[in-house]
Amino acid sequence: MEVRARDEAGLPIKDFEIQLYGPPNTSPEAFGVDGLAVLTDSELKTWNHGDLIVSAPGFASTIREFGPVNELRKLDVPLKRGTKVRLRVRDWVGKPIPPTLMPLPQVYLLRHRKDAWFSFALGDPETRADTVERTNFLKVHREDDGDFAFHIPTDQTEPLYFGFSHPDVLRYFEKGPVPASDLTGGVWDVVLPQPATLDASLKASRGAGEKTPFASGRYHLSQIIPEQTDSGPILETGTLKDPEWRSTIPRLAPGAYNFYIQTTPSEGMNTRLNLEAQVGEFRDQRKLDLKPGEHATLTLDPPPFNPDAWRGKLSATVIVNPAGDRTLKDEEYRVSYILPNYGYLPVAKGMLGSEGKIVLENLAPSGSNPFGGQYTVDVAGEPLGHFNLKDKPERQEFPFRIPLQSGDLAADSEVQDLETSKPVRISDFRGRVVFLEFWATWCGPCREPRQKLDALGKRHGKDWGNDVALIAIGTDNDREVLRRHVQQNGLTNIRNFWSPQDHPEQASSAYAAYSISRVPTAFLIGRDGRILWRGHPQSLEVESKIEELLAQDR
Repeated sequence: MEVRARDEAGLPIKDFEIQLYGPPNTSPEAFGVDGLAVLTDSELKTWNHGDLIVSAPGFASTIREFGPVNELRKLDVPLKRGTKVRLRVRDWVGKPIPPTLMPLPQVYLLRHRKDAWFSFALGDPETRADTVERTNFLKVHREDDGDFAFHIPTDQTEPLYFGFSHPDVLRYFEKGPVPASDLTGGVWDVVLPQPATLDASLKASRGAGEKTPFASGRYHLSQIIPEQTDSGPILETGTLKDPEWRSTIPRLAPGAYNFYIQTTPSEGMNTRLNLEAQVGEFRDQRKLDLKPGEHATLTLDPPPFNPDAWRGKLSATVIVNPAGDRTLKDEEYRVSYILPNYGYLPVAKGMLGSEGKIVLENLAPSGSNPFGGQYTVDVAGEPLGHFNLKDKPERQEFPFRIPLQSGDLAADSEVQDLETSKPVRISDFRGRVVFLEFWATWCGPCREPRQKLDALGKRHGKDWGNDVALIAIGTDNDREVLRRHVQQNGLTNIRNFWSPQDHPEQASSAYAAYSISRVPTAFLIGRDGRILWRGHPQSLEVESKIEELLAQDR
């Protein structure tokens, strides 16, 4: 790929830089000499999709969406000087930040915001400084007077964000979105707020001299981003342990955080099925709203461990419906109660009869604790979901459906094309070999298999043609969050669909049709519409299996 950079007069810019950026892909870059920069085939081999950034000292960076490079491409990119913005950063008492401070403050566009969050979470200063410099697309730099500066195009429409994190000053601070029109005067004044401090402690024993059931407590702290459904990065991790069971987390930017802790038991580790509850394994999550200058205290007081918490006076009938024409007789079932803060308590287990009914007696109501009180149902090792028992009536009924398995006819459901919003039915792909993957942007374990599926589409899109359909169905509540994630990460080499919820309390139609209880979950479907395999996408060699199926048709 050859890129030529020219100024407003059409003259070559001698010194400039190009970079292709689209995590998790590699980011090839090259420096221009006498107006020309070149990226070789080997440097472009792993490139898929993201942004092309062209920058030069004294000019506003040009940032444009850029797809795969499959042949020689020659680009002429005009750079404009635009508006120079002086960035003046002061602390809460009006003092400039020290001139030797590294890494530099970050200024970034909305599309790069998520990447900036994760750079905040890099604990090693050198690694973070390198990451900030590598993603300094707007070329923020320090001026001789100690302030900072960068250039933006005069017609800039995408809002900007300011990010700052340094362990000696203030950590995890972000300001924005700021409309580019607010910066046409050429000055952006940012005042860093007074940091907050958090003291977290665990009440490890019930009284003086009593032996604690905990060996230690591992915690992590993450930011809550109100306008995003994506989970924020883990910014801080640590351990609470004997003798103090306390940790101080200083210099936090004011704002909303999640604090999560999980202890390990002092006697034995939990190796039991379904994370069965035990007294030494306590979990808790707290939301915090830290104010400027606040010295906040968080004391975690584990409730008493009650193995009989599920016992009461209510009754429940669970009705398990089979998928297709399969019988449920003699399938093993297990019902558990989620003890708040501890895990699963066994309630009942046995073998299903032909009617699929499970009758449960002497149960306690679920209550309103968001971290427990629910009853879960597993059949044949497959989690079917959970139910909540209300205080009334005395007997309650809960239907569940066995997920589709190998040999069953694949369910039909309507989904929306992620880009066009046009309705598409899954049955429209009948006659092809279909690999169907359910996923979500907030799901960490979904990321790697989703990237692998897209890479598979890139390798075989042409030779598989209409014989194979690689499909991803997203579950995010917000279609735009899902669409932006797919575009920014270059996950565009397969068919992307969205299955919205018809009602806030119900699963989406596609998820309900396939009885999806967790993501990622995938299906391999034959040309005849019958399911050949179901499971976690990482547990199947998808490429070789599809090739095997295609070979059978030749």
